[in-house]
Amino acid sequence: MRVGLLLMALLVSACSFPEDEKISGPWDVSDEEQRVRFNTPLQVADEGLQTLYLVVDGKRYEETTQSVDEFVNAPPDVAFSLRRKDDHKVLHPHVVVGDKNGNTLKLIPTVVMNPTEDPSSIAVGFSEKIGPRADRPPLQEIMNEIHWIEIRSNHPVTVEALVWKVSRHPDLHHCMGACPTRWLPGFD
Repeated sequence: MRVGLLLMALLVSACSFPEDEKISGPWDVSDEEQRVRFNTPLQVADEGLQTLYLVVDGKRYEETTQSVDEFVNAPPDVAFSLRRKDDHKVLHPHVVVGDKNGNTLKLIPTVVMNPTEDPSSIAVGFSEKIGPRADRPPLQEIMNEIHWIEIRSNHPVTVEALVWKVSRHPDLHHCMGACPTRWLPGFD
């Protein structure tokens, strides 16, 4: 099991694209919507899928689903969430991205992992809805830069950093031929 997790971590860290970026915080997020503006806009890749990770303190938060069975049986709003360790409250952040022209897109939670080199961090990742369930064109057709995000959460949380990362791309040689999301059904 540990060898598998180590291999997965190596594959994820090997995936690097020019659009990838980390923005250091912190931001104190509450149930009041706040807008975070970027000095330099985040770049949208020409193709593929990108994920925006909200990085928090892994000593204070954990995944809501600790096993495959828990994950499979979890409601959608819990499957990709974080739980505070001290009071077991589940965070439900909401994220909307926007550009300078007023185009916006609500992102959905899609993954819980650590996209940073700090082993004490954990993050919930947000991406656009893709595939046959998507009710709009892909992000690349809506905007080519992200100038701001609007964020709120049902419980207060300090976001230590934002990580914008290409998580799936047809140019597989950047990911040593095996981006992890390619292993999931429906991600062609």
